[in-house]
Amino acid sequence: GGLDALSAAAEAGVDEVVIEQRKPAKTLLPADEAERLAEPLVLFEGSVAEVVGRFPKTTNVAAAVALAGIGFERTRARVVADPALQANAAILHVRGAAGTLTLRLENIPSANPRTSAIVASSVLATIRRLRAPLVVPG
Repeated sequence: GGLDALSAAAEAGVDEVVIEQRKPAKTLLPADEAERLAEPLVLFEGSVAEVVGRFPKTTNVAAAVALAGIGFERTRARVVADPALQANAAILHVRGAAGTLTLRLENIPSANPRTSAIVASSVLATIRRLRAPLVVPG
């Protein structure tokens, strides 16, 4: 998927990687603030190295993007509380020598609203790939 494309782009040379994580406001803000929020609010904009320290429970996607691409310092991150969202959204933008890549994923939150329901399926798929005699990159 997106991480494979990012890794390939990084081999060719990448000028810019931005990962924007948009989440329902109630998962990032105190309940009273989330209820008053009328439009999306940027809570953080900076390097992935900084964002994982500020939002350690909600930025695993940003960390994975940094590892697959150009590192924690050069990869830019944005965290947005969005009162209109019901799902977690990750928007990846990559620009480099091979061209541009823009990918948007929207995942339904799990019982733990800081993560997505698809995480358990992702772990299972990874385990199956590790045991498979033939692997098609995902």
